[in-house]
Amino acid sequence: MPKRYLALPEFLFRPDPDFDGRAGIDVLSKSALRTLWLLLSQYRGRNNGDFTIAPATCANYGMSRTTARRGIAELAYLGLVAETRRGGLNRPSLFGVTWLGLDDDAAHKFDEGIEASSVPLRCWMLQYRSTRTRHLCEEHERNLAAAFARTTKKSAKAA
Repeated sequence: MPKRYLALPEFLFRPDPDFDGRAGIDVLSKSALRTLWLLLSQYRGRNNGDFTIAPATCANYGMSRTTARRGIAELAYLGLVAETRRGGLNRPSLFGVTWLGLDDDAAHKFDEGIEASSVPLRCWMLQYRSTRTRHLCEEHERNLAAAFARTTKKSAKAA
């Protein structure tokens, strides 16, 4: 089996004044970092937008579903991932990273209104949000900020 490699964007490692001079990757919680690696381990070069945190996938990486959900909420809140398909009964949610374009090979699985594009969403960078992607990014921020707040409250009560 050939070895695979993954290129990560430089902004993840660059100090950011919005994060008190820390690099973007340094502000991620352990849950978010593990979930990011889980999603990126599924990347095959033409399937951005087809990453899942289904229970079987989490189990293969020794991660609980709760940890993955908490991580997804944080990553989406920070604009690093976007949900391309909302899951349901026997249908997992799908995600893509926002520093890559959404690939055509996975487009048939996306929810209505989400299209493949070679242009990255760049949800983490407000100044690069185009009119076309602004709605998607802002909707994810609203929905997942609420989910992130709920998850954080539950974690605080458990501690």
